[in-house]
Amino acid sequence: MSKSKNKGGKPAQNNKDVSKKTDEKDVKEVDEKISEETAEAAEEAEVTEAAEEAADEVKSVKEDAPAKEEISEKADEAEKEDKTEEKKEKKSGSSSKKKPMSKKAKEREANAKFRALPFTEKCRKDPVIPVCIALVFVAIIVAAIYFIVPNAVTPSMGMTLEEFETRFNQAEVAQSLLNSGLDFRYGSVPYVDPAAEPSILGDQELLKGDKNYVDFFAGPSKSTINSGIEGATRKNDGELSYVRVYIEYGDDFNPVWMLMSNTIQTLYPEIAMHDAMDLAMIKLGEYNGDTRYYVKGDYGFRIVPVKKGEITYIVIDIVPRKTVDASQIREDLDAATPAVPAVTEAVATTAAST
Repeated sequence: MSKSKNKGGKPAQNNKDVSKKTDEKDVKEVDEKISEETAEAAEEAEVTEAAEEAADEVKSVKEDAPAKEEISEKADEAEKEDKTEEKKEKKSGSSSKKKPMSKKAKEREANAKFRALPFTEKCRKDPVIPVCIALVFVAIIVAAIYFIVPNAVTPSMGMTLEEFETRFNQAEVAQSLLNSGLDFRYGSVPYVDPAAEPSILGDQELLKGDKNYVDFFAGPSKSTINSGIEGATRKNDGELSYVRVYIEYGDDFNPVWMLMSNTIQTLYPEIAMHDAMDLAMIKLGEYNGDTRYYVKGDYGFRIVPVKKGEITYIVIDIVPRKTVDASQIREDLDAATPAVPAVTEAVATTAAST
């Protein structure tokens, strides 16, 4: 048996070598395995550390997330605004390119340019301007002819014919005479042609109206006594240029006295009836052929006897004070008030003068 097992001797040695080789191989495999496991463990450790670092980063990212979200929101808003502005610019640019300027915009632009021009250039570009200026001058001239010139040539008494009639008819003297059956009030006075109806003053007429600027009127009163009124009103405003009231003078002096008293109250409503009657008596009593004016306030009046055929009239001629020059003034009643003479003396003097 031993021979068979150890036949040749070398096989036994080979087995030993094989075992050694086997052991070395196993050691190598173990070492490789250990090294592999060590490497794997190292890799696992590295992976774990990386995972932990990633987790920390995620955590920090989560903690910083609100601030980053706010920043991102602001960035988004800014981006939206930029995009909106860009869209607007694009729209405006496209509209300016695509849509033409409106008529109103063109007119405003043209007007602005026109206003910036000098006056001479404006007149050259628009001939309507000098035409309008010329028309304005023409209108001023026409207004001057219609208003200024007549007012300068024909001063006014500051009241119309209707206002004079109303004041005359409603004065205290006229109202008191109605109770006595005497009515010398005036009704509707017609306008007349002065050529066909000459003034009662005839050649004693001092203030004559220009028919280019005034209209003439004349008519009787309601009284049974022969009396009436005449005068002229301005064409542009209807105000009196002058007015004359007259009454027949016969055997009775009282109608003349009452007519003048009522006329004084018409011109000066502030004067009471008895004061007006006293003033009328004084001035009638002073008459001595002097036909100059008494002036008071805005008016001047004078007493003028006139004979027409067999009839004698007493005319009270009333004019604006501004038409009376200094040489035509007999007395300024605003400056002095003379004493009242006796009624009988005034009546006697007036009758003798007439």
